[in-house]
Amino acid sequence: MTTRPGFIALISVLLLSAVAMLIAGGVLIRAVGGLNMSVTNEEQMDAHLGATQCMEHALMNLRRSSRYLGNETLALQGGHTCHILPVSGTGYYNRTIQATSTVDGATRKISVVVSRLVPVLLVTSWQEVADF
Repeated sequence: MTTRPGFIALISVLLLSAVAMLIAGGVLIRAVGGLNMSVTNEEQMDAHLGATQCMEHALMNLRRSSRYLGNETLALQGGHTCHILPVSGTGYYNRTIQATSTVDGATRKISVVVSRLVPVLLVTSWQEVADF
């Protein structure tokens, strides 16, 4: 039986290379998955900020005038928009405002209950909700 010099070394190098490639592939797949998740988190944060901006706009308008009806769309930075739904209730007490924003498929909705407008606006509930 003759042995060829280097044959065992060549097979060993090939096996070690295959194992190294499998490990590198696994690390790469995890990195790409983490990158996609961070983009999704960023979109969700942007949507939340958009809904918050709309809500603050609505609260300022409601404070200025109890006749504020909502039902408007605002243009935000980055070409995104947010929507203020019609304000429920009338007068100076017990008003509900709802705002929503969607950024690349990530939607956030905020519902706020204002118990009174005078002498100071009193927010009794500020919640991010799944649906209105």
